Amino acid sequence: MWAAPAAGASHEPLDGLFVTTTPSRLQVLAVLGFRREREGFTTIEAAAPLPAASAPVRADGSAPFATVLAAGERMGFYSVTSAAELTSLALLALAVTDG
Repeated sequence: MWAAPAAGASHEPLDGLFVTTTPSRLQVLAVLGFRREREGFTTIEAAAPLPAASAPVRADGSAPFATVLAAGERMGFYSVTSAAELTSLALLALAVTDG
């Protein structure tokens, strides 16, 4: 998974998610670019009411999580491009760990 912290910013690898929930809300903090040689990392936040809908097809017609990186498909990369995709990713991760 790769994501850009802002429109036009460089994409970074998505290294982890912190997720909190209440009965009515999901909050996600994504950590990007976490590596030894870097003094910090990038974060992206998203929230959604629960129950949350799955991420919709993107405005350009591509599926959620489809790569937006050049050669990304060949490399097996996926991309998170919106808050809806980030919250959907968190819900998918929770479903896998709960099941």
